[in-house]
Amino acid sequence: MTRFFKLALLCLFTNPLNAGDVGLYPEAIDPDAGFLRVLMTGTGFVNIAGKSHRIDAPGLSPFHILPSGRTEVAWAEGQTWVDLPSGRHVNLLIREGGQAEAVEDPIANHPAKADVTLINLSDVEDLALFVPQAKTEVFTDVAPEKFATRAVRAPLTLDFEFRASDRTLAVLSGVDLARKSGVTFLLTGSGGDYTAQALPNRYER
Repeated sequence: MTRFFKLALLCLFTNPLNAGDVGLYPEAIDPDAGFLRVLMTGTGFVNIAGKSHRIDAPGLSPFHILPSGRTEVAWAEGQTWVDLPSGRHVNLLIREGGQAEAVEDPIANHPAKADVTLINLSDVEDLALFVPQAKTEVFTDVAPEKFATRAVRAPLTLDFEFRASDRTLAVLSGVDLARKSGVTFLLTGSGGDYTAQALPNRYER
């Protein structure tokens, strides 16, 4: 690897946006719209603003394009209201037992960058995402049921390692990072049996 390429990779991961998908980011969206994504520790149906949606494994929905304001979300074990700001992304985590938590996600869909999100739905207490080509950590110490997001320069194709205390849990090779789009890295599992995925952010009306 050339010195120039190493320097370029290191520049990608500066200035993080610390925090936590049925086409890519769509054009001509109402500027007053917001974007709501549901994360579940299992699978099932959720009702978002009066429309039913099935959440399949790994428990991650597309971003639903909705009018800003208060949006009702209901599922088998309960329901909640989510405040959806104009032009912002929100992740709604629905835990086993029916507890829910809505957290704003600093996804920006910048025309010259890619958004990278790490979601930890595993039992790993200190999850990190590492880029071996750049020998740098994109994220560190992401706790269970938490997420982190940052923007990096794009386009580029990189390998990513999921780590805990310098121990590699899983590796994803050749992940494409494109401009004005995003990739969500998701780790699930427990007790040493983990599944890692890289999922392009998608949007659904």
